[in-house]
Amino acid sequence: MEIARQRGVIAELQADFATERAQYSNQFSDRTELTKANEKCYAIRNALLDMELKVKEAEGQEAALQKQRETLLAAYYRMKAEDFDEAATVCPTCGREYPDEKKEELRQAFHRRKAAELEKNQRQRLTIRDRQLDIGRQLEEWRRAQEGLQKDAAGAIEEVSRLKEQVPPPFEETVSGKALKAKIEREQEALLTMTNDKGHQIAAIQREISGIDAEIKDINSRLAAEGQVAQQDRRIAQLKAQAKELGKHRAELEHGIELAERFEQIKLTEIEESVNGRFAYAKFKLFNHQINGGVAECCEITVNGIPYTTNLNTAAKANAGLDIINVISREMGMTAPIWLDGAESVVKYLPVEAQTIQLAVDGGSEQLRVYVEE
Repeated sequence: MEIARQRGVIAELQADFATERAQYSNQFSDRTELTKANEKCYAIRNALLDMELKVKEAEGQEAALQKQRETLLAAYYRMKAEDFDEAATVCPTCGREYPDEKKEELRQAFHRRKAAELEKNQRQRLTIRDRQLDIGRQLEEWRRAQEGLQKDAAGAIEEVSRLKEQVPPPFEETVSGKALKAKIEREQEALLTMTNDKGHQIAAIQREISGIDAEIKDINSRLAAEGQVAQQDRRIAQLKAQAKELGKHRAELEHGIELAERFEQIKLTEIEESVNGRFAYAKFKLFNHQINGGVAECCEITVNGIPYTTNLNTAAKANAGLDIINVISREMGMTAPIWLDGAESVVKYLPVEAQTIQLAVDGGSEQLRVYVEE
């Protein structure tokens, strides 16, 4: 009965909590403007990431073409400086000079071949130059678009920050919400204490039942005397009735323990949902449900049900980390620069309000390059 009353108290408090939270939320139900601002900010950041990737690829192509052009130009000057080798006018077999007609033929063949190679080299350099001009014009257009998107992103982030300041805190963080939550937790702890006490009572009843069973067996073994049969039968009936009552009591206590365990399962699920409700991308698995019905605490990050430590790819790991940093930053009310290693493996990062430093490998670059986003 005590456990049932305690459950009633908790249910009533939880109903009060839900009612007050609904009333509080109804006062600030219209958050359309903030939602639209967040969506706009996210879209601009995605467009900016795409444009930055285009600019980076175009700059790499431009640098590679310039290197090819410089290589061809060096080869051009080497070929242009070459002269006809007069040793070619001597027969390598007999060592005698060729006739004048043959010498002239060799000289003309050399100059024709040299002129053809120089012309081919020049055509290749002109083709590369035209490609560089096309890429340069496209690159200039993309850089202007990139600058525009950077300004748009800064304005969108500022607008989201402004609107966030107008959004009230969750009901759970208000004075009333914290007080109700603390009261519910105290009553839940009291229920668990009662449940544990009932478990000790069940054990004591079981021991008493075992003693009664032993006494019945002893009586049955001593029924030799005919005059004691009726008396012993009455005693056996009394003991059986007592055992039946104790069995009912034990069943009630076991039912109470079962309800408490179910309550504990629901409480753990609500805790996990409350934590995961703060994250947009990553999720946390906080409890393992064991075969024997017990619960083991854990803390495992997942993305779409995939554990962080097993088959999660590099991009998902990076974005999960950014999501966690976003939540921690909001809870702490502060931001710090974020280092993102292996940025070449991630196409799109989750938007963050902190400064980011992205480290990426560029196989086409022979020196460290630094790009600063204003």
